[in-house]
Amino acid sequence: MGTTLGMISLLQQLGGKDSQKLLGPAMAVGLVATFYGIVLANMVFIPVAENLTMINKQDETIREIVIDGLRLIRKKEHPKVIEETLKSYLLPHERAELKAPRAKASA
Repeated sequence: MGTTLGMISLLQQLGGKDSQKLLGPAMAVGLVATFYGIVLANMVFIPVAENLTMINKQDETIREIVIDGLRLIRKKEHPKVIEETLKSYLLPHERAELKAPRAKASA
């Protein structure tokens, strides 16, 4: 957006008196705006978008787990079947973490 505004300013000054003297500063505004846009995109907007995408995927997975769990409960499946089906959403190291607290609690 800043680049576009800089280019508008640049083009407005073309054809006027002393346009050669005013051309450089107008071009500089456009280039500085481009630089700031690139820096903001790479340092702020892209990382924020990646984090929001990751959070959205995690939220979607949690919702799928809940819906599948409710469907299995409604079908009156055995609790072990429900547990193993829902564990299939987890990574192997996450499944191991679920077993560890039970072992500690019984000790």
